[in-house]
Amino acid sequence: MTVVVRSSDGSKLPVTIAGENDPVFGKGAYTALSLESTGLPTVFAVDQGYPNPFNPTITVPFAMPVRGDVSFAVYNILGQQVFQTSGNYGAGYHRFHFDAAQSGMELVSGMYFLRVEHNAEVKTQKIMLLK
Repeated sequence: MTVVVRSSDGSKLPVTIAGENDPVFGKGAYTALSLESTGLPTVFAVDQGYPNPFNPTITVPFAMPVRGDVSFAVYNILGQQVFQTSGNYGAGYHRFHFDAAQSGMELVSGMYFLRVEHNAEVKTQKIMLLK
């Protein structure tokens, strides 16, 4: 991980991390600070799909701590499965793209449920299709 703190004139400022709960970032004003970790996720997680409401596509970010199979299913408000797919993904951060126009069924405007499963762990979220 690299941390660079710059002042408003673009010059680098010294960085001192005093402790986990009390970081000190040099002296004077700074305009931006960013910390980026490129490490692997530690848990299976599914973020909220965007845009939501969607028409006709939605992107759903998810994180995998280990390689494995992931299944994606979409259900209508009556609980009927209207789409299902699966794939094998490596450890890391990924995005699933759902296209309602290519789902194989004529989907109408309304609320749907996206179910994502990996290693018997299930995450569900509401998604709204607006035509």
